[in-house]
Amino acid sequence: MSSKRGSESKDKSKEAIPKKKYKTGAEKRIQASKKGLAGAGTAPGQQKLWQPKSQPSQNSAELEVLPQENAPLPIVMASSSSRVEEEGEGPSLLIREEEGEQKDPFLIPEGSDKDSDSESAADVESDVLSLITSTSATCNPFNAPDPTCNISVKLNFMKSHPVQPLSDASHTLPFQAHKVYFRLVPGGSAIQRKWLSFCADDQKLYCSTCMAFCTNRRSMFISGWPVNKLHVNERVKEHEESALHQASVISYMTAERKSDIETLINVNLVNKQKEKIRNNRLVIMRLIDIIQHIAKLGLAYRGQDEAAHSLLNRDLNHGNFLELVLLLSKYDSVLQNHVKEVVALSEERKRRHPQSKGRGGLVTFLSKTTINNLIILMGMMVKQRISQEVTDAVKFSVEMDSTQDVGVMEQCSIILRYVRERDVHERLIALINVKSTTGEALYLSLKEQLEKVSLSVNNIIGCSFDGAAKMSGCYNGVQAHIRNVSCSSVYTWCYAHILNLVIMDITQCVIHVKSLFGLLEKTACFFSESYKRLSVWTEQVSSQRHGQEKLLRLKKIGDTRWWSKPRALSTIFGSCSDQSKELYSTLIYCLEHISLSPQFDSKVVSEAKYLIYGWTRYETLLVSFLFMQIFEIATPVSDYLQTSGLDILQAWRMVEMAKSQFQKLRPSFAKLVALVNAFIEKIDHSLDEMSVSAEVEKSLPQKRVARKKRMPGELARDEPTVDPLKGFEVHTYYAVIDQAVGSIDNKFSKNEKLIQDLAFLDPRQFSNIKEENIPAESFNTVADLAGVDSVQLKSELLNFKDNYPLLKKSSLPQTATVTIEESDDDEEITSDIKKNVCENCLTCCYRLLYDYNLHSAAYTNLFAVYKTLLTLACTQVSCERVFSKLKIVKTRLRSMIGQELLESFLLINIERDIANNLVYDDIIDNFAKSSSLLQKLLI
Repeated sequence: MSSKRGSESKDKSKEAIPKKKYKTGAEKRIQASKKGLAGAGTAPGQQKLWQPKSQPSQNSAELEVLPQENAPLPIVMASSSSRVEEEGEGPSLLIREEEGEQKDPFLIPEGSDKDSDSESAADVESDVLSLITSTSATCNPFNAPDPTCNISVKLNFMKSHPVQPLSDASHTLPFQAHKVYFRLVPGGSAIQRKWLSFCADDQKLYCSTCMAFCTNRRSMFISGWPVNKLHVNERVKEHEESALHQASVISYMTAERKSDIETLINVNLVNKQKEKIRNNRLVIMRLIDIIQHIAKLGLAYRGQDEAAHSLLNRDLNHGNFLELVLLLSKYDSVLQNHVKEVVALSEERKRRHPQSKGRGGLVTFLSKTTINNLIILMGMMVKQRISQEVTDAVKFSVEMDSTQDVGVMEQCSIILRYVRERDVHERLIALINVKSTTGEALYLSLKEQLEKVSLSVNNIIGCSFDGAAKMSGCYNGVQAHIRNVSCSSVYTWCYAHILNLVIMDITQCVIHVKSLFGLLEKTACFFSESYKRLSVWTEQVSSQRHGQEKLLRLKKIGDTRWWSKPRALSTIFGSCSDQSKELYSTLIYCLEHISLSPQFDSKVVSEAKYLIYGWTRYETLLVSFLFMQIFEIATPVSDYLQTSGLDILQAWRMVEMAKSQFQKLRPSFAKLVALVNAFIEKIDHSLDEMSVSAEVEKSLPQKRVARKKRMPGELARDEPTVDPLKGFEVHTYYAVIDQAVGSIDNKFSKNEKLIQDLAFLDPRQFSNIKEENIPAESFNTVADLAGVDSVQLKSELLNFKDNYPLLKKSSLPQTATVTIEESDDDEEITSDIKKNVCENCLTCCYRLLYDYNLHSAAYTNLFAVYKTLLTLACTQVSCERVFSKLKIVKTRLRSMIGQELLESFLLINIERDIANNLVYDDIIDNFAKSSSLLQKLLI
């Protein structure tokens, strides 16, 4: 027991004696350094320096030198770990109170200050937290900025002052405003105290200059002096004359004139940064031009090797974008220097990190991410411009259609038609990938896309779709859902699609007609299936034709292409009026050559003989020339219906004109027979010169007449037509003409009431309009659509039709160019139609009213009606043009392109007039806002 007690007493004695703690070498060096710095601060002749606390950054702390005063001040150094400035911001200008100076009589009593030696890591952390808190609180004009803030923050704080409210019914000032807010000077004039602000909430006065530029934070005018009615004037005057306030004013004026130490020290750095930013913006400008060039041509821009360190290797495939950058860098010094710098930095990084595949922190402006962001941004800006134009126009029409692309995705294009200033526009606003093609789903997609660009479905006054039930259905179609929201909207079945359906009807109504177009398709496929057969055709055509005509090929036909049937037929026969370019004799020669050649097998020979028999029949020639006459009427109308900006009245007039010409063909069968006989005589002469043994029929063969059995109870006997030519006239010729006229009447019968109202607005009918001949309800439909009074509209129209001839004479002649773009599966056909402005259409009347500004007074209602009618869409072929461009942009090799990027590409490609007018600075500024790093590099 005694031994245990002895051991316990020894342990207690050991615990009672504290161990001496020895400082490490690092702690000794830090303590010695702090003492040395503190001693240097009290050295005589020492410049007055102040190291402020600032926000964390990557740059090291800097000291700011203030102008020397009467007595030196100690240097107050801060720990380097907590005195790091924010990148891009210099030190702030601060004022220290000196000994012997006149002090502000309103100072908060000074407490015990900690020495710099005793400052710990916890104090530093609390300083940083207080800095963050004070920075976030500067949004309140009475929260003083932190003393360590830079000059720009303090100057921004000064912009919110002075705050000098006056007495009103809601509150009363506790002092006389004219005595406190103003200072009297000799002579009786008053000067406003712009440094003084009053907070009505807490009833305190503040000195904004001291709040921002004074380092002594104990002044009551910094934290707010509670107003004392008896001594307010004295206290304001005492603070205004204090040395502390005077020093703050000098600091503020120095900073305002950019003569402070921060600005003078950093002027070279700022200039270098500005030069770097200017150079970066020049690089982006050139990249924007390259992107627009690639997008307009619909080219791919990615490549196999896009790493920056491989750009100088010209043997690699860098893609269209980088190849254009390298090409232009040969002739442009800005791009050349940028590429050299980027390649050098990338090679250096590759040398240090050979296993790394990314770019790290290197900003090249040439990466796929940067280019994708620029493309998407430009597409968004095009959308915004279109949205602004539609908003200015107020009312608009919608055109929609969908198709399946090469990536097996259902793409829906949305076109908006509107009238802005004096022109009609049809713009692509969205290309969306729809998951469901029901009428409701498509309507919701349309509504969503319009809301994204700040447009409303309530402003839709018209829509034009194809005949698909999901679009045109009167119960669940898109047009039905639009009418539920906009009751007065007008639905128009696309006139171009209807005309194509009319052509399909007449090509399927008679067996002889079906045989002709089946023969055309089979012949084109016969030659295209084998290069040997096609070489026979090309050799023969090349020997007979010159120039581009040597490349003529037989065309295939398709039901979804307006021009495929007439082009396939005209390639063989030319035209009714000019048959000098016919290839009929060449076709017969090639078929006979193949049928007699031993290098072709029996199947090919039999097919060639069958085709010869089909093309040499008299019946085939009659049907061919009949449809050549029909296509000469329908093709110009179809082309015209595909023009952009076509108004509904002009489209209706063109359709009626085609119908009238079809009716005139009915009694002209004899002319058709004479035309065919003349062609046969010419062909016989050509075939004899080519030594072709095949013979073309010169008349219809006599066939056995099938007689129907007379049934019991029937008194009359069926008397069939015995003459084959007469039978062809009755059963084929008349059937085709009647089918064409009937299909037009049946399919173009929509919106008849609206068309009747438009007839009175047609300037060609102005001479026939009389007040007594106009029905009372004639303008009700169009007036309701435009939202005007029908009686006033009628009065304005009667006045305008009398003045129209005089106004038309004074107008300047104008011309317009319309571009039609169509696309087949194999090629894209572009044709330009140039026409003079007729001065006798709805567009002419609208432009006349707009140019002369007559709608502002005399013809307000009439102008609104003409603008509304021009806004109505009668076709949706603009959607078809979008799909033509879609096949160019989204190819088999680019089938995985993103939807947002695809839409932006198409917007730049199709709406190139808007894309060309985008301002470089706007694009670059918006691009820079996408990240803080880009803001430092570009702004």
